[in-house]
Amino acid sequence: MPSTSLRNRLAVDAPDHQGKVWSPTAKLAASNRLRSVIDDETGLRAVSEATAETVLEIMDAKSVSIILLDDRGCRDLVNVGQLAPGEYRFPEDEAYPAGCYPAATTRLLAGEWYVSVGSGLDLLRKYGELTPEQNIGSVLGVPVMYGGEVWGEIFMLRGTQAAEFTTEDLQVARDLATQFGMGLPQLLRA
Repeated sequence: MPSTSLRNRLAVDAPDHQGKVWSPTAKLAASNRLRSVIDDETGLRAVSEATAETVLEIMDAKSVSIILLDDRGCRDLVNVGQLAPGEYRFPEDEAYPAGCYPAATTRLLAGEWYVSVGSGLDLLRKYGELTPEQNIGSVLGVPVMYGGEVWGEIFMLRGTQAAEFTTEDLQVARDLATQFGMGLPQLLRA
């Protein structure tokens, strides 16, 4: 996990998610901050954890999961933030079928994002039914890609009291997922 001094040094002028937008400077700072955090870590587990913690803070999310998609299906590498009962920071290396969330998986495999507004409301309802104790207000999923191929997902949620994810949030989340994805093949080979 990044040290407190590192977090302070790389503080981001992020919006308060109450209607403000991300400035170009804040977007660049968020991307640079994650790049610096990733550069300070080694190994898949440490880089995944540092990435998830940083995304949690930058995106003002309730929880963040980094999920790997491979020939076995989906596999949570790390879950951070407020976790539902039965969720673990580092779940056992147990794959679950990519088809558990067909709408999300279809979009991810096409290299697209999904969010819980508009057409994503069905997805939000399903997540809410599976974890009612989470008080999920909105969800956002962005593909982790490398070389034009989908390798996984960064999934985040906000509670019912927080502002919904916006298009601006999506743009920042995609940039952060790209940062993580650039090093993922090398981490998986290590």
